[in-house]
Amino acid sequence: MLAVDIHQDNVEATAQSAPQGSCVPQNNDVTIESSWHDILETCLNNFERVDVVVNCAGVVHNAAPSHEVPEDQFDLMFK
Repeated sequence: MLAVDIHQDNVEATAQSAPQGSCVPQNNDVTIESSWHDILETCLNNFERVDVVVNCAGVVHNAAPSHEVPEDQFDLMFK
């Protein structure tokens, strides 16, 4: 399995929680096209093929009415 996250600490924790040797961590931003090229290259180098892709990237902010969420955080939801 290849785990990808924008936050290095999160992806490392995910890899460590998986059975030993079963998860390759990669720090990338999936909102950037060139990151997907890096992700594919890492996947092919480690596993020789792609079987399944699950894209569950998302942005979570503190619950608040949308007009109270700072604009830069709000914009991340549509990036």
